[in-house]
Amino acid sequence: MRHILKTDQEPFQQIWNGHKKAEFRQEDDRIFKPLERLDLLEQTEPGKYTGRSIIASITHVQRGYGIPQGYAMVSFSVVARCPQVTGD
Repeated sequence: MRHILKTDQEPFQQIWNGHKKAEFRQEDDRIFKPLERLDLLEQTEPGKYTGRSIIASITHVQRGYGIPQGYAMVSFSVVARCPQVTGD
């Protein structure tokens, strides 16, 4: 399963730099599972994308233990960083 997720610039940059390895996400229309793929798309505001993306693999999903119903802490490992493509 592949999950395409919009990610704001500040947390996206932290993931890009290797400092952030988990995301707190709502599971209203999807259920995350280990080994599934995340495609994180950097956005500046809703619907405005920079063109940068990160491909990651889910390593762990935590539910319960104080996490509200319908949410999960999704841990992941970055597989690839895709810089913005610019035209010549």
